[in-house]
Amino acid sequence: MPTPPSRTVARLFAAALVVAPAALGSASPSSATSPSTWPAAARPTPEPPVIADPVPELDPPITAVGTGSARSAGRPTAARADDPLRLHSRPGSPHTIYLDFDGSDLGSTKWAELPNTPESAVVPAFDTDGRPGLSIWEAGLVEGIWHHVAEDFAPFDVDVTTEEPPAAALSRSGAGDPTYGTTVVFAHDNWVRQWCRGCSGVAYVGVYSGAGTDPWRQALVFPDFMTKRVVQTYGVGDIARVIGTTASHEVGHQLGLHHDGLRASSPRGAMPYNPGRAPWGPIMGSTSQVLTRWAGPDAAYTDNPEDDLAVIGSQLGLVPDELPNLPLLPGVPLSGVISSAEDTDTYLVTPLTRSEVVVVPDEPFANLDVVLEVTDVLGRSSLVAPVTRLRAGRLSGLGATTSLLPGGVYQVTVRGGETPGVGRYGSLGRYTVQLR
Repeated sequence: MPTPPSRTVARLFAAALVVAPAALGSASPSSATSPSTWPAAARPTPEPPVIADPVPELDPPITAVGTGSARSAGRPTAARADDPLRLHSRPGSPHTIYLDFDGSDLGSTKWAELPNTPESAVVPAFDTDGRPGLSIWEAGLVEGIWHHVAEDFAPFDVDVTTEEPPAAALSRSGAGDPTYGTTVVFAHDNWVRQWCRGCSGVAYVGVYSGAGTDPWRQALVFPDFMTKRVVQTYGVGDIARVIGTTASHEVGHQLGLHHDGLRASSPRGAMPYNPGRAPWGPIMGSTSQVLTRWAGPDAAYTDNPEDDLAVIGSQLGLVPDELPNLPLLPGVPLSGVISSAEDTDTYLVTPLTRSEVVVVPDEPFANLDVVLEVTDVLGRSSLVAPVTRLRAGRLSGLGATTSLLPGGVYQVTVRGGETPGVGRYGSLGRYTVQLR
């Protein structure tokens, strides 16, 4: 197995950099409890806490979930899908996560107050080849990152977009303002990354839904840790996955989430970032697993009592549930979202010939492990829950298929499956169901 070129960098930044919390709006700055590797002049004193995340380990190399392309059925809605900078996951939502790939002026943000800020606090547009505009490869990478983040937030009422929204869609004037959001800036090596000593991302904690927090609302993700050798070794699917997970991780901080680590009693001992158990890992832990999800307080050996889904849902709300018992007609796919561990979606099927019901999660970045239950008119039920397998870096078994005999009436139920150590928690997201 090839040795990842990022491993050396990752070992140089083995733990997160954390500034001690202080109340938002406090007149006195927070006290620094940063590691000794921080130069004294670079220790910030923001009101909200700020967390800088290390470069993730990328060993072993991981292939994106499933075999579908980024344009497979069940993907988030894409307005102007031909333009990677006009993608939307839920147009019309009052909440926004803006993935900023076309450059940003951070002069009015708290990042411009760092002691090493240059005269122009401008972040140039996302670029990997030094040429103006997005190449075909870069456009595919942008869409893959967007798709990954959109799937992480699929259960929630939020529009993940690459199109710059009006300022009013991001700012919150007060508790009565229902329309607000945040920005994730994808930046090259700059003064902020120099300040955090080569981190992969940085964000202020708990600023997403607060009023008057505009100067803190910009998280930064630094794709520069993806060197040319990493590109050649891991491929575009892995790059989109790791960068996308990093972006979701930073938005998690903005929503008030902290790191998922491991207790000292775990078989691996105490760890600041929970690496998970292949193929699963928590979004707020390490980003090295192929299947990263939000995690709860019952995850095995976690040192974090936070209920990720409850924290996020209290600010964004959940998407409306699908109507029960929708008729499923041959050749007419329907889309749905599993938004909680208790959520089940039901469909009625009356096949005229021998048929199959096929449920496909939102590949290639699915979080949902599908369980399919079929019940006939006599109340007899059968479960279809394929075993999820990770072989040669490829994950299979997230979807489900079952055969139906003609002439019957069946109720088909879709829900999330279980993962060892975490149960059904986090097995959420979009899917497509069809009769064929």
